[in-house]
Amino acid sequence: MNRAEKLLNAGRASQNAVLAAQVAAADAKHALIKVRKVLNQAKAAYNRQLHRPLDAEVSLSPVVPKRQTTDLQRATDHAIVQRPEVSRLVSQIHAMHHRAKGIRAANRPQVNVAGDYQFLENRYQSPQGNASVGVNVTWNLFDGGKLGHKASSVQHQADGLAHMLAETKSLIRLQVRNAWLDLQETKKRLTTTATAIRQSDENLRVATKLYERGRGTHTAVLDAQTLRTKTHRNHIHAQFDVILAQLSLKRAMGDL
Repeated sequence: MNRAEKLLNAGRASQNAVLAAQVAAADAKHALIKVRKVLNQAKAAYNRQLHRPLDAEVSLSPVVPKRQTTDLQRATDHAIVQRPEVSRLVSQIHAMHHRAKGIRAANRPQVNVAGDYQFLENRYQSPQGNASVGVNVTWNLFDGGKLGHKASSVQHQADGLAHMLAETKSLIRLQVRNAWLDLQETKKRLTTTATAIRQSDENLRVATKLYERGRGTHTAVLDAQTLRTKTHRNHIHAQFDVILAQLSLKRAMGDL
């Protein structure tokens, strides 16, 4: 706006150009007021979570996406090992298998060995201690299939958990793949917006020079400024989307 006023005073710009610049500046101030309100609300909510005064100052540090390369297959294999729901189901399946084996073993010969030793403390007796050993063998040849049915029931439960494990692994693979694809997409957007920023800066510079030389219009300058603001905003959004995508992938891999 100051540049438009200077050009107006020099007789190289119209009053309409100055008014257009003033309107654009007023719109920018209006948007800035709204953004500051949202920022103050976010700071208050953040302070409440930390049990601090709501008006405590909050300083924001720039967040830059980390450069990292994650292979999809390696990330998937890591998630299958790391995710707690997988290890929990595997432990339950092993426990069910051992329980079924224990139930079936009840129909096999059972051998019990017991030993006993008593010291009588009688000096008139030799020896003063008595030892005994007993062996007991039992074999339930027929129980009407009771134990077999019970073992089969436990085995069916283990089979059900095995199906649940396969479904869980399939879901984890899908989650990791989706998170990985989101990360690749946001990285491409980050590269594209970085290029767009350089182009929009150059576009604004050229439009401004043409306007100052009387070979361009003030609307072209305003449009170039609007485009530059949009590209910078898109780049910031892409940066945070990359960070969120990285965190989502870590969560899908079981690292968060």
